[in-house]
Amino acid sequence: MDNSRDTEKAQHRSQTYSNASMSDRNVHGPHIHLSGRKSHKQIQEEMEEELERPVSLGEVFIKTHTKPDGMYVDRKTEKIAQTYEKNVQEKFSELENAAREAEHSRAVANQKDKVEHLSLVEKYMRATYLAFLDFMETHSTSATTKPVSNGLRATFPTTTPAAS
Repeated sequence: MDNSRDTEKAQHRSQTYSNASMSDRNVHGPHIHLSGRKSHKQIQEEMEEELERPVSLGEVFIKTHTKPDGMYVDRKTEKIAQTYEKNVQEKFSELENAAREAEHSRAVANQKDKVEHLSLVEKYMRATYLAFLDFMETHSTSATTKPVSNGLRATFPTTTPAAS
């Protein structure tokens, strides 16, 4: 059996690493997490398998730094998690706005295409049919004729009498 851990040099190195990991880094305290000996990559893979979707490093960070009761291991971790969640919400809002703007742009382009098509039809009708010119002079878009539904009632009478 290898007794390399028993040497004075190995013990000194172990103590140095232990002190470094438990140091009070700029008043933030030691780095604490609850993942034990598992790597963040291993935890990420487990979460992806459990959730059946890709998992971000932020989600892994929150999982490894949250106690079973839902509390964070320290204030620094809570602040990091809150900042992460705020950034995710902002990004989500940006994506929603971009999607709305894209949909609006598509609708405007579609409307423009329809107007161009109808303008072309009108141009053809004006050049081809004199009756169209007479129709345009005698009708306006604000004035309406009898609704189509009245004509349908005469053709397809209902069983109940219409109110007078």
